[in-house]
Amino acid sequence: MKSNILGVFEQIKGQITQITEIKNRLEQDIGEIQRENARRKIIESIVFHETRLPIEAISGILEISSLVPGAHATIKNGAAASALRFNLELLSYLESFLTPEFDPDFYMETEFDFNEIMFTALCSVYNKFVKRGVRLSIRFFDSPVIVKADKYKLYCVLLNLLDNAFKFGAAKDEVVVSTGISDDGMLKVELLDHGAGFDEESLRSFFPKGRLSVELEKNDPKTGLLIVYKYLQEMGGYLEAESRSEEGVAMTLSLKLSEKADVKALGAETPDLCDFSDRIMQELTPDAEFDGALKRIRRPAEPDRPPTRTVMIIDDDFGAVGEFKNAVEALQDQMKTVFRVIDLAPGPLNLDVVRSYAPDIVFVEPMLKNSDGFAVIEKIKKGEGTSNINIVALSRIKCKVRSMNLGASAYIQKPLKEAALLEVFNKFIPGRTDDNDKNM
Repeated sequence: MKSNILGVFEQIKGQITQITEIKNRLEQDIGEIQRENARRKIIESIVFHETRLPIEAISGILEISSLVPGAHATIKNGAAASALRFNLELLSYLESFLTPEFDPDFYMETEFDFNEIMFTALCSVYNKFVKRGVRLSIRFFDSPVIVKADKYKLYCVLLNLLDNAFKFGAAKDEVVVSTGISDDGMLKVELLDHGAGFDEESLRSFFPKGRLSVELEKNDPKTGLLIVYKYLQEMGGYLEAESRSEEGVAMTLSLKLSEKADVKALGAETPDLCDFSDRIMQELTPDAEFDGALKRIRRPAEPDRPPTRTVMIIDDDFGAVGEFKNAVEALQDQMKTVFRVIDLAPGPLNLDVVRSYAPDIVFVEPMLKNSDGFAVIEKIKKGEGTSNINIVALSRIKCKVRSMNLGASAYIQKPLKEAALLEVFNKFIPGRTDDNDKNM
């Protein structure tokens, strides 16, 4: 009898253990669901907050670009197109956050000149500041300032900080953007708004000990500082704030410089303060003069002028794109040809855009980070009006066979070598032949 009772107790004990395990698994699953919901909420707040900024930027650029008839002054096509394209790329990038497979920790670190992205960001907000009568003053290095970061996320940070400077700065006053190098070798970017700025309570809340620190769980997208903090954490950078009497609030952004940055040369420079309007006026031209320039561009080339050929590259590695452009430029004299390089943003391929540029060669990285480069090759080769374009697969992986099966005419392995590029040009640029033509 006693043994039977013990057996029953053992069964009950086993069932309790099973129930406890089920309870623990359920609690764990519920915890995962709650964390995932919180993560999605943060991501959605980032997207909904951040998409507003590039949309406003696009609107502002259009208002002062050559796309608006009757404008008194226009940004030259190159500057306007560059700023517009980058904001459109940013919108596509932010939209990808909402896809179920999006990895919130995805970080695409590249090396690039900070001056270029800062200039693009200032172009994006320029018209908004001008309408409010706010003067933009800048103090930038003349030399390239090579940083190592996620270019899209850094651009989001810059737009946020400029947007804050616009909101907190006083109308008909001044916002000053300065760059410098700290003693520990980091790039310092200061934005001084000359406005009311943050109140003391907000400064203590958001900037304990002077440095931005926001609890991600609070998920407060109203200030945009949540996004700035999240992105800077990923970049290894930080943001400091200082309230200056009768000057407003100075926001100082600290970023890692690339090993390629010439810190010694930058440290020897003493940048001058200048009006950004003067800087941007270098990119402005009256309508009549602009129209005249267009007519000159449309004139037939002089017989003694070298022909112009168009090459297109589709690659989401900014460093690789920069190396490609430098290599193409270096071959111009040798080829006796002027090359126009079109850097097409990765993403859904628009064949109308490809056709509009009529490229002689399209270089494609098959292993794109956010889309299928092999599908891009196939789409171009099967497209109406694009099937006759020579495509060259340019990649760090060995994908010659697969690329050529999809229609690529050649394959070049990264890192790009000038000799390989020259061989491709000799083979596919009209009027050029290579006596030692090889089966590539």
